[in-house]
Amino acid sequence: MSFAKISRRLFAGCLLAMVLLAPSRAAAQSLTALHRFFNSSNNDFLFTANYGEGSGWTYQGVSCYVYNGEASGTVPVYRYYNAGSHHHFLTSNYGELGGGSGGFTYEGIAFYVLSTQQLGSVPLHRWYLTGTGKHFYTTSNTNISGGTYEGVIGYVSPS
Repeated sequence: MSFAKISRRLFAGCLLAMVLLAPSRAAAQSLTALHRFFNSSNNDFLFTANYGEGSGWTYQGVSCYVYNGEASGTVPVYRYYNAGSHHHFLTSNYGELGGGSGGFTYEGIAFYVLSTQQLGSVPLHRWYLTGTGKHFYTTSNTNISGGTYEGVIGYVSPS
């Protein structure tokens, strides 16, 4: 095989690799911090990708990293709010509350998570805190005292 043919095949292979890897790089660039805020007057947690939304709340840090837009392999996480119980609720299953029910108002898509575990990702667990009637989200697989485990809502980047 001539040098010219080898060069063309090598170039074509590199070009194909660049095209195939481009979505991975684009998805990684859309990772954003998931901030956790707490309101001690009503024992509510606010998990948001929008830091400015936590004004007036106590900032507790970055919980993990999520996607701020739709990327290959992700699903939306829907956010609801119950004004009566001052309770924010997140789910990746729109059918769980749909457009809102049980006193919860649909607020929209909060962020996106991976639908299946990928290399370097960890589960985002949902817990129901029986003492407060609120939900808590964490990447820790440690049991929460006084909490009922409700499962994984998706997969996120720990850093």
